[in-house]
Amino acid sequence: MQATAAWQTYVGDHKADVARGLEGFSCIVARSPAEEALSIACALREAVETPGKTAALVTPDRNLARRVASELKRWNIAIDDSAGTPLSHTEPGRLLCLMADAVAEEFAPVTLLALLKHPLCCLGADRRETVRNLTLDLEEHVLRGVRPPAGILGLRRKAKPGTAAYGLIEKLDLAFGAFGRADRSTEVPLADLLELHRQASELVSSDAEGAEIRAWQGDAGEAAFKLFESALEAAEGLGLAMDGRDYAAFIREMMDAVAVRPRGGIHPRLAILGPLEARLQQSDLMILGGLNEGKWPPATDPGPWLNRPMRRQLDISQPERRIGLSAHDFAQAAASPQVILSRSLKEGGSPTTPSRWLTRLTTLIDGAGLHARFFDGRLTGIARELNHTPVVKPVEAPKPCPPLAARPRGLYVTDVERWVRDPYAIYAKRVLQLKPLEPIDVAPGAADRGSAIHEALELFAKAYPKNFPDDATAVEALLTLGKEAFGTMLELPIVQSVWWPRFERSIRWYVDWERKRRLDIERVEPEIIGSISFDAPGGLFKLSAKADRLDVKPGGRVAIIDYKTGQSPSMDQIRRGFSPQMTLEAAIALAGGFPGITAAHVDELVYVKLTGAEEGGKEVQVRFKDEVLEDVVHESLARFKAFVASFDNPDQPYLSKPHVLFLDSPGDYDHLARVKEWSSGGGE
Repeated sequence: MQATAAWQTYVGDHKADVARGLEGFSCIVARSPAEEALSIACALREAVETPGKTAALVTPDRNLARRVASELKRWNIAIDDSAGTPLSHTEPGRLLCLMADAVAEEFAPVTLLALLKHPLCCLGADRRETVRNLTLDLEEHVLRGVRPPAGILGLRRKAKPGTAAYGLIEKLDLAFGAFGRADRSTEVPLADLLELHRQASELVSSDAEGAEIRAWQGDAGEAAFKLFESALEAAEGLGLAMDGRDYAAFIREMMDAVAVRPRGGIHPRLAILGPLEARLQQSDLMILGGLNEGKWPPATDPGPWLNRPMRRQLDISQPERRIGLSAHDFAQAAASPQVILSRSLKEGGSPTTPSRWLTRLTTLIDGAGLHARFFDGRLTGIARELNHTPVVKPVEAPKPCPPLAARPRGLYVTDVERWVRDPYAIYAKRVLQLKPLEPIDVAPGAADRGSAIHEALELFAKAYPKNFPDDATAVEALLTLGKEAFGTMLELPIVQSVWWPRFERSIRWYVDWERKRRLDIERVEPEIIGSISFDAPGGLFKLSAKADRLDVKPGGRVAIIDYKTGQSPSMDQIRRGFSPQMTLEAAIALAGGFPGITAAHVDELVYVKLTGAEEGGKEVQVRFKDEVLEDVVHESLARFKAFVASFDNPDQPYLSKPHVLFLDSPGDYDHLARVKEWSSGGGE
């Protein structure tokens, strides 16, 4: 056929020839690259069942080739990939890259954990389990929460001497040596970096006796050792220098260029080939994968420097020549006795365009009325069955009903608010005794800022409980106490640039507010703990509180102060009992629950907002329209007693997020309660 445009005439005269040509010729159209890879793996698996039958996947798409090789492992089939595996993707290569990344990122928690959990990381231990156990201790006590200061020195500052975590840090320091100090701040000769990296990798991957260096074992280890030797030889005459960050990128690029192929253990009748290798080989079954535009044929790009006329004048081949070669490779492979073509409808979530050759074949086959025969859905059906996930009915909201003996008989007022809003959280915390772990390497958040400011104000109030100093002395004292409270967080950029300037603005407002307030106060009681007990159907219940501050005034009057660095609750939430902290603290004070304080009246409930914005702070008085404050306090305590009594009923469950108002408020135990699964606001 001289022209594709003549396909209608050809099909009309040679429909039987087209039908014979489709014998042993089919096409897989998958929904995703993962489904395409599994369908191809199924076809290869079927080929193995026929004695003596050979099969090969031919594709220029390296990602597809890796996916197919990975899918075949579910049947313990190792396939020969002609392109090999990049050294950086092997176990020794990943270890070496992680070591360079750890140095470049100054031993940031996530990268450090990836290194310590690598199977080749031994650090001179007899058993791999020893390092794993030490890593768990380091993760829990040092790497969780706010990121420690940079480098091994920063890790050592955060860990407690004598602990398992501290011992592991010492091992790291000993193994990395001078290589661990080659961070992004200084440039080091490339030859020195390579030698230091090689020495450190031997110490990191060696056992207790140093006889077994796992980084150099196997085909990949041997390739890594040879790479270092050749790179060292080349670097000695170059005179290049770079910092740790550039070196990490450099060594990864070097390893990406080295292909590692196994010497044995692969299936003798299966192979993954590139189009170039397929020109000289033939198999009983040829699977041509990745038939989408941009993959096969590749995209034509003349490059930014030479356009097509310039290439013609310089007698340089045009980019379209690659399409011609790809067409030749495709036609040659497609002429095999049994051929399966494959493509995926989407890649990376975006629709794909079928290869121009597949489009022309489809046009011809559709014209002959053989579409169903060509597009065989059998293999994709098998793939979908293998990856089939049964439809699971969403769970209902949990309704745990622990026995009365297991239910708490005492709470702090901060937990009372959680109990009212999310009873399941109290069940998980107090009944199941589950404590949430801090995330790894989190940026300091509002809670850390609030804790630091609370600590500074507490220390200041303890230093000056009665006599308030002059403004200059007070500001200087608060600045000093603030630096102590913020501690190592002051080294973080966000604290230096945002939090600390806001803290300075806040304390200037606070000193002015405090000086005026002290005129009507006998003394200040910061962070004072008090409690009361009352009878309930399940027995005595103890309500405790740790008030940020109590101001003792003349005549037995008391004011309760709560510092806020974020949003304070609304008056409606306080009145309805959703935020009962202040009113319950007032009830404890009126009952004489705070030691050394006899409160005849609670005449103020005050939120002191120290956001650092605008003026620096703000005083918010808790007031209720047409209601006496102490009446609201007594009503709040009565409401809480009734709430306790309701949970002293063994049939009362600890529901998760029973109030729609707080359904979207994040909680530490939402994942255990599976809130997103059963709630109407779960993302659907």
